[in-house]
Amino acid sequence: SVVLKGARVAIAHPDGRTWLNPNSTPALARGGSGDVLTGLMGGLMAQAIARNIPVESMIPVAVWWHAQAGCLAAQQRTELGVDAETLTQYLPQVIQTLSPHQRG
Repeated sequence: SVVLKGARVAIAHPDGRTWLNPNSTPALARGGSGDVLTGLMGGLMAQAIARNIPVESMIPVAVWWHAQAGCLAAQQRTELGVDAETLTQYLPQVIQTLSPHQRG
């Protein structure tokens, strides 16, 4: 799979399926935001391997969590006030809004 990162994120799979995350913010079109997304994907993929879950199923999860954290940070700050460090501070808030089943 290929993840195309900008203010919005698209995922393209080898079988031709594509997905564009409809929820995002221009706040994510900043340096370091992609690093946060990559780290999040890597962590979720490692957990998937440990649980024998298809790794590619974690990609949209990471993209959605990343976008939600960006939207929340932009709402509480400004779109220009969201850097990579700030973005990581909002991820726990996003994860806490999920049910235990959604958290994995």
